Amino acid sequence: MVNELTIFLPLSPRGRVRGFCALTLLAVLGLVVFLTHNESRALTQPPEPEPVFQSQVTSEMEDEVIALEDEMDEDFDLAAPESPGQEEAEITSFPIAASEPTATGCPLTQNESLWATFAPGSWIRTRTTGTCSDGTNSKSVTETKLTLLAIEDDGVLLRREVAIKMGTASHVKEPEIIKYDFFDMLITPDLTIQEQPAAGLTISRKVIPCNVRCYTKHGDQRQEETLLWYSPVVSPHILQKENRIWSSEPDGTGTRRLLGYSQMTVAKTSSHVRIGNTLGTWRSQTTALNGVSKITTKTFYSSKIPGGVLKETSVETDPDGKILYHSNTVLLDYFAPRS
Repeated sequence: MVNELTIFLPLSPRGRVRGFCALTLLAVLGLVVFLTHNESRALTQPPEPEPVFQSQVTSEMEDEVIALEDEMDEDFDLAAPESPGQEEAEITSFPIAASEPTATGCPLTQNESLWATFAPGSWIRTRTTGTCSDGTNSKSVTETKLTLLAIEDDGVLLRREVAIKMGTASHVKEPEIIKYDFFDMLITPDLTIQEQPAAGLTISRKVIPCNVRCYTKHGDQRQEETLLWYSPVVSPHILQKENRIWSSEPDGTGTRRLLGYSQMTVAKTSSHVRIGNTLGTWRSQTTALNGVSKITTKTFYSSKIPGGVLKETSVETDPDGKILYHSNTVLLDYFAPRS
């Protein structure tokens, strides 16, 4: 039987050597073309930004964060919806739902705060990756570290450190000290707070009597008002926020122009809403409108984390529904001794 190589190669030894050299040369040329093509294609794609902070994530921390996410998923799976008949029965038997809402309840204290239930020195580090859908798919990475410095009578002091990277450019901001009250609202010198008439808030077909307070910030060009529905006895306590931004000066018709609006509501909890139940995990949804685009944000919370935020996704769309920008925030690591 004739060897298959005799079909392609000459029978003389010298001819066979020349044939092998030719095949080797062709293989090398093919490999060069392949590598050059892949390199040129990689150069046309936007580079992945590297993180700015030198994260101190350990395998134990990663496992702990994954365990928290798994716990949240399991809690939500176990929180099966009840039938309408059961829900209606719950409303009538809900201890304070049958009575008129009252605004005489106690305001929130550090026991209901997402920060003040931890000891000073607690911190979290998060990373937000954002992508612009403008054809270039440019990306940015923002890493934020929040450290609890002190717990005061009316709120908490935090140190905020932020680093931003876009492509090859990076910027580290100067650390700043900020203050939040126990309602998770940023306190500024131009802020005024007023209690409002109480109101009933419905979550998952349950009516929850809530106290309401209004935060107002006065600026030169605009005025910002935030209405906050809260319950000292029903977890997770901060149940809804509505934010409106108005022009400071009225227009020709004598009315102020609405510049922006957003609403945050507790969308899903890991257990049914009941007095005295301290939730381990829950989710909120925020919708923001500014006249040009719509931003929808879903935030997942865990009471085991300082500040509460476990992860967050946000999508910005134009009036036609086209995605303009989207971002994902994840928890990198944290330190959380209980106070």
